[in-house]
Amino acid sequence: MIVAKVGGSLYDDPRLGPALRQWVGEQPEQVLLAPGGGEFADAVRKLDATHGLGEEAAHWVAIASLSAAGEFLRRIAPGVEVLDPFAFFTRHDLTPHTWAVTSDSLALATAIHLKASKLVLLKSADLPPGMLWAEAASSGFVDTHFPRLAAGTSVPITAVNFRRWADFHFPAGGR
Repeated sequence: MIVAKVGGSLYDDPRLGPALRQWVGEQPEQVLLAPGGGEFADAVRKLDATHGLGEEAAHWVAIASLSAAGEFLRRIAPGVEVLDPFAFFTRHDLTPHTWAVTSDSLALATAIHLKASKLVLLKSADLPPGMLWAEAASSGFVDTHFPRLAAGTSVPITAVNFRRWADFHFPAGGR
């Protein structure tokens, strides 16, 4: 199984649903999409800043918001398997409860737990060739907990600029 994290920064692309269905269909094995946070997680960050939820409560509210993001992905890409983060992480509490952990680390923790053949990060940007995960975390490409998880696993991790992939497969915004 491949775990593919769908970056929340992709949610504003109208090609996302058809592009995900096509990309998943081209993979050599079953794919489980792990939803990114995007505006769903941003809303929780704002609520935490306003109401002082604290990292423990904010962690669980943010994970619940990822389940809403997952439902969004199910609606725009029917037939594609999507992780329900709240159901999964209430059964398998695999990461610290801090804002240092975002959907990138949650997707990697999922891939590790499920013994996935690889993790693919579908993003809106390129990971510079040869960049180490610590550098990627410093630049904001992944969260700051991600390099620690990556260092302790043999699960291969790749990143795909999914906007560029969609540009190639769905030129001029076509569906």
